[in-house]
Amino acid sequence: MLRLSWTAPTTNEDGTPLTDLGSYALYIVADGSGTSLGSTTETFMDVDTSAYEGETVEFYATALDIMGNESIPSNIVTHIVPFVAPAPPENLNII
Repeated sequence: MLRLSWTAPTTNEDGTPLTDLGSYALYIVADGSGTSLGSTTETFMDVDTSAYEGETVEFYATALDIMGNESIPSNIVTHIVPFVAPAPPENLNII
């Protein structure tokens, strides 16, 4: 599990005060393809990255106003998802 967090915007893209922030959308990019991870009203999201073991993935967020207008993407962060190996066998015996 990976937690991503961001700072809430306070202005619109034109510099005017942001008064109608609705939610945020989070995206993952793997193998050059972007996929929505969903939306939230919080300034963080927990992401299950187990489907991407051994891959380098990128994340970005957007802000949406209450009318559904979406901002340009935030900065991109990169994460290498580690492999998770199985536990070793136990109780090895010679029989």
